[in-house]
Amino acid sequence: MESCPAYNIHANGEGYPNWGDHCIMCLECEKECPQEAISSGPLMKPFIHYNVKQIMKDSELPKVHISHHHGQTKIE
Repeated sequence: MESCPAYNIHANGEGYPNWGDHCIMCLECEKECPQEAISSGPLMKPFIHYNVKQIMKDSELPKVHISHHHGQTKIE
């Protein structure tokens, strides 16, 4: 919840996260979740695929492989 730049995630009465109406689709919550309980799943897949495809076409952009696991980011 703390990683949300839009302050859009708040705990409900049982301590579980609830998303408000101000999500900016940055996916920071998915990246930072230590339990890997958040997934953009099929909703964002077409956008991510398109962006990666466009980036791969540009030979001037440096490229690295990034993975997220249990709230940790690894750059290879």
